[in-house]
Amino acid sequence: MAAYGILLAVTSMIFWGISDLTLKPLTGNFGTLKATVYKFIPHVFFLLIFFAVGGIFLPHDPKVWVMILAYGLVGAIGLYTFVRAINEGLVSINVTIAHTNVIFTAIIAAFALGEVFGPLQYVAIGVILAGIIMLSLDLGSLKHIRFNADKGIRYALITAVCWGIIWVLSKLIMNRTGPYAAAFYPECFVVLFIFLAFLPQRPSYREFRKTVLNKGPLLLILGSGLAGALGIILMVLSFTMEEVTISMGIISAAPFVTLVLARIFLKERIGRLQIYGILTAIAGIVAMSLLGGLG
Repeated sequence: MAAYGILLAVTSMIFWGISDLTLKPLTGNFGTLKATVYKFIPHVFFLLIFFAVGGIFLPHDPKVWVMILAYGLVGAIGLYTFVRAINEGLVSINVTIAHTNVIFTAIIAAFALGEVFGPLQYVAIGVILAGIIMLSLDLGSLKHIRFNADKGIRYALITAVCWGIIWVLSKLIMNRTGPYAAAFYPECFVVLFIFLAFLPQRPSYREFRKTVLNKGPLLLILGSGLAGALGIILMVLSFTMEEVTISMGIISAAPFVTLVLARIFLKERIGRLQIYGILTAIAGIVAMSLLGGLG
């Protein structure tokens, strides 16, 4: 059973990496807000199918709904800034920075849930911060050190904070509803809030038909939504077969998948220091996850 859990976690990691990669062509075609809506409506639909198979039910505790609404609002902000970071900057750099949310998750969990850091967790945080510093610097020479001009970094950092908050909320929700409802309702409200922001800027039907309802864009949207949904579904299933920390330790290496795919398909080329920074940050993220840094 544990072996299946690890296999599911590895597959989830791959789908997360693919899902993040597909945001770049989507934003290139539609812009940040439209790309977010077009990708994540199918995403929620696929999650609904999964939820229906697991058994649909409505939580009865009002506190759960407050947490779900909070998750939806904060998650919508984090999702928008994540997509904007990818739209404005390099995928490999900004996906990695966004996934440093484990630091904020651990800090929030320490204050909100009373969780205590161990010495190794502080080391892991230091490793992640070292990776971020390397990602943020442009080392032309030893005499010319300046900050990386990637425009997406500031949005990726906002995403990391938002994701830190919603991971803690996710744990609290899952403890009260189980994994199936915790995978569906919060994501549903994230998309709902994003959709409400999208409504004033919604395209006409003619524009929608011309830009979306064509084979190429439609397949990209559906494939991207399916990849993201499978990332969540396989993650949840892996939790039922393997310890959460082990599963998350594997899944949190998804930025490495994105890095490789971005170099192959998007032809992204970054400096050697940034590559070292990505690998360093990923190592810290994985270590933090294995040590319980995701709460």
